[in-house]
Amino acid sequence: MKWRAPGAFLVVAVLWGSSWILTPSLPEPSMLAGAARFAIAAVLLGAVAAASMMRNRGNRNRETVPWAPSIVLGLTLTGLPFALAVWAKDLVSAGVVAVLYAAMPLMALFFGWKVSDVPGKIPVMAVGLGGVALLAAQGIDYSARQLGGVLLLGAAVALGAFSLNYAKGRIRPGHILISCAIQCAAGSVLLLFLSGAEGIPSPANWSGASVASLSVLAAAEGVIAFPLLFWLLSRIEAWQAASLQWLTTLVAVAEAGMVLRAKPTLQMGSGAAIIVVALLWLMKSDEASADATGAVTLQITK
Repeated sequence: MKWRAPGAFLVVAVLWGSSWILTPSLPEPSMLAGAARFAIAAVLLGAVAAASMMRNRGNRNRETVPWAPSIVLGLTLTGLPFALAVWAKDLVSAGVVAVLYAAMPLMALFFGWKVSDVPGKIPVMAVGLGGVALLAAQGIDYSARQLGGVLLLGAAVALGAFSLNYAKGRIRPGHILISCAIQCAAGSVLLLFLSGAEGIPSPANWSGASVASLSVLAAAEGVIAFPLLFWLLSRIEAWQAASLQWLTTLVAVAEAGMVLRAKPTLQMGSGAAIIVVALLWLMKSDEASADATGAVTLQITK
């Protein structure tokens, strides 16, 4: 197994899972801050993409930039899921958020038009989801008043699962940077529009420190993790990429435990172990499937 794909998988999970550290210092309102964050990422990605295109300007085999798919993904993968998460954040508990996003691999599996062995993958999806539920059990609120937030987050998860399948094959490795820049720009415009539609309140806490936190988050998640996600999609299936949600939750809980010096419970340890087993199972089952079919494709387990 080559190290690049699992290495990129781990880097994305760590960057996503570590974002909670900067979240408390971000400015308000969240929708406007999100628009600024995506705008910063779009500018940085655009600059890197422009430099890359200048180096390759002599290449006559360049393909057309995927404007339409990039704009669609800007709405379905960045803008709308972010807005739905903002609307739902005060309506659901943190544990419920983790469990709902842990269902993304299963949803991405069903959205995959070329998947012929859905029943064979369901057990590993259930195991991974159960591991996240155990890991986040202490933060789960089972009250019915969360229904509205659950529906909003369910829509965000569905959009993410759809987008991963939609992006695969449409965003090629040579256009990842420019496509990510377009997506972030489209997401920023959408969030700015939604902020205006709600009536933009007076910005709060827009200090140098909060803007710096926003910029660091934009660089980490937008400029590094986002392109890596699309690079992974060119090598693994969409439902495999969606399993990043499991590892992201594990990273976030582990980091929070270290920062707070909290001793993990047996239930949390069991959940963490189950997540690791589910990821290894997912890799092993995919490798066995590839060997059985004789396919010569670069998977995350090879």
